[in-house]
Amino acid sequence: MSDSQAESAPPKAGKADVAHALAKAVISEVPLIGAPAAELFSLVVTPPLERRRAERLNAIAERLKENDHATRPMTYVGWKVLAY
Repeated sequence: MSDSQAESAPPKAGKADVAHALAKAVISEVPLIGAPAAELFSLVVTPPLERRRAERLNAIAERLKENDHATRPMTYVGWKVLAY
């Protein structure tokens, strides 16, 4: 698979994602404090799949910004160039 195909493919769950889900499940089984502790665990430790999705979305946003600047029409007014 080429680099461009690898970048365009959506992230998939891996072993780290399974480990995170398993850890959250084990924590949630603790009587009385399990549910709040599991939510705190998810808040403190970002799931790997969610982190990869955020990185991918940020990369897409950066490429869109670069493309927007490259294709933005410009108008010449006197000596100044105005970009819309």
